[in-house]
Amino acid sequence: MKFNHSLQLLPVFLMFMAMLVVAPTANAAYVAPKIGGGQVTMMAAPMIHADLFFDGSDLTIDFHPDLYAPVVLRPLTSPDAFDPAAIYYSALDGKAYNWQYAWNPDPAFNPALIPTGAAFWVERISTTPGLRAYYKDAGWGEIFVNDGDIWKWTGGMVHNAYTAAPGIATYNATYRVYLGDALTGAALNGYGDAQVTWTFQSIPEPASMALLAGGAMLAGLRRRGRQG
Repeated sequence: MKFNHSLQLLPVFLMFMAMLVVAPTANAAYVAPKIGGGQVTMMAAPMIHADLFFDGSDLTIDFHPDLYAPVVLRPLTSPDAFDPAAIYYSALDGKAYNWQYAWNPDPAFNPALIPTGAAFWVERISTTPGLRAYYKDAGWGEIFVNDGDIWKWTGGMVHNAYTAAPGIATYNATYRVYLGDALTGAALNGYGDAQVTWTFQSIPEPASMALLAGGAMLAGLRRRGRQG
C-alpha cells in the first residue's frame, strides 16, 4: 500500500498556517498613513511626478513611471490600525492605498501664460472598477467617482490618494488634462490637452498572503501524495 506523505505533513502545515494568521492584538497601535501605503515611507516609495508644461497654447505632460518600481497599493499590517477619529479613517480603513503619483508643474511652467479666468482641470477618462481617489490635501473628499468627473489642479504639486480592496490585482486610471473655465471647468477652445495613465498593483494584507501561499503549498502536497 502506498503511503500518502501529504497526510503526514498536513498537521504541520495547519499549525504553520495558524501561527501566520492568528496575530496578537495586545500591541495594537494607531499609525499615520504613509506615501507608499501600509507603513512604507518615501525612502522605499519615492514621489512619481506627472510634470505639466504649458507654452501658452499646447499642454504636455512629462511622465516616466517606467523609471520607478511598480506603484503598490498596500494595506496595513496587523496590529497596526488607523485612528477612527482621524479625517482619513473612512477613506483608508481596511483598504490598500498609495499616493506616490503627483500632479506637478514642470520646472519651466509659467503661470503667467494661463489666460485670465482659466485654470487647468483633470478629467477622469476611465478607471478600473474598485479603484478610488481622494483629495487628501483638502479634507480627504472622494474625487473622480465617475468617468467624466473633473477636478481643478491647484497649479502646485498635489498627491491624491488612491485605494482599493486588499488583494492581488492591477488597476489603471486614465486622465485628460485641459485648460478650462476656472469656475465651471468648461473646456476652452483653441488649446491643446494631454492624457496620462497611472497604474497600480494591489497586494493582500500579510495574513491573506500567507493563506494564498499556504493554499499553493497544500495543493503541492496533495499532488505529491497522488503521485506517490
